[in-house]
Amino acid sequence: MLGILCDMCGVQTDKSYRARNYHKYLSPPPSFDPRGFPVAVVKAARELQDEPSICFNGKRYQFSDELKEKAEAFLRDIDSDMNQIAGYIEPALRCDFAEGLQTFKVALSDKVMEFDDMFVEFEHVYSAELLEIYNDVFSVIEDMVEAESRLTTAEEEGDILQKQIEEATFVRAIEAFLMLYAEVVEEKYTAGEASQNEVNISREYAEPIPDRSLELAEATIFYEYKVIDLGREDWLDVINEFIRTYLELRVYVSHIPVERLSAEYTDNKRFMTLLRAFHRRAAEAFPALEFVSHLPMISQCKSSRWMTKASLTPELQQLYQRKLEKTHAA
Repeated sequence: MLGILCDMCGVQTDKSYRARNYHKYLSPPPSFDPRGFPVAVVKAARELQDEPSICFNGKRYQFSDELKEKAEAFLRDIDSDMNQIAGYIEPALRCDFAEGLQTFKVALSDKVMEFDDMFVEFEHVYSAELLEIYNDVFSVIEDMVEAESRLTTAEEEGDILQKQIEEATFVRAIEAFLMLYAEVVEEKYTAGEASQNEVNISREYAEPIPDRSLELAEATIFYEYKVIDLGREDWLDVINEFIRTYLELRVYVSHIPVERLSAEYTDNKRFMTLLRAFHRRAAEAFPALEFVSHLPMISQCKSSRWMTKASLTPELQQLYQRKLEKTHAA
């Protein structure tokens, strides 16, 4: 209703901050009516009076004292301004705009503009503080997304040394997230929101991933004949599974800016499944990785057919298709 009044009175305050202050990875995607006044903002102001903080992943984030004071003033002003607007419109309607329609519209516009300015002032400050909180929540995920993006660029440019650097950076970002996730589960356990079994599992997946794991996985395929001579053809199957889970995770991470994630890590079921599968396959691949780590580095021996997302994605799609066909056949 107030949005319609803004249109009628020509009140068009810039509200582009709504999109700017909405975190780029947060699900669901933003959906704002540029004319509207979200009820969620009023609800947030009320909640700030009772609890000037918000909790994500077992960590409590405090809003500023200044924001709490602004929320208190905002709630007072909302009641006052809405009563003034309603109190001006109703008598004017009853007397059929005795002062004249133009006079009515000018006076109403002033009141609506005052309400709009007041709402925008609080919403802008509140959304900016909330964005800072989300920046902290998603920082470890952003490291992963940016590493994947740089890795893709290095692959496209054929910069193999940079590719190997970014592969290692990507793995370290995965490790950092899994370690943080383990801390989150322990916090939830302390709060009675997680079981001891969940804590044990999260600790298991917080164990370090072997150094240079992706580079060495590619080396295992390159040195296939040496692996076969060793009588460990089974290692090749293990490495292929490790590479598959790596590619699935990379594809998922590359889509995070579009698909987005929940701020509560435990709610991102598919993401967690892929992370754990990658970690588990890396642990299983350790003997093979350890073996090829003593062989010459492939950057000194190999000149083509490098392991990249672009080259491996068609194979992954074929694998999905075969699984789909088996499901339909069953």
